[in-house]
Amino acid sequence: MSKRRPSRLSGHRGRRLRAIIGRRDGVRCFHCGVPFASTDEATLDHFVPRSVWCYDRMANFVLACDPCNQAKADVLPLGLLLVLQPWLTGRTQEGRAA
Repeated sequence: MSKRRPSRLSGHRGRRLRAIIGRRDGVRCFHCGVPFASTDEATLDHFVPRSVWCYDRMANFVLACDPCNQAKADVLPLGLLLVLQPWLTGRTQEGRAA
């Protein structure tokens, strides 16, 4: 059994936020695409992990199934890493130093 910290987004506030994100992104897991029967089955996942950037705004939340949420853990999504790669390596698209 995994240890989880108490969620500040449980109860009414969490259900409301999951419903809003479900309307925004569709009622399916952001990572694997499996649809949920309802948003109550979904977990809230920080797109950019809290360990990297403590940003609790709706733009940073996605719906995820529990296995995907646990597997992602504190890792940045591959798409975000690819977008940030030029800045992380100090090079721009044209190949010259930034």
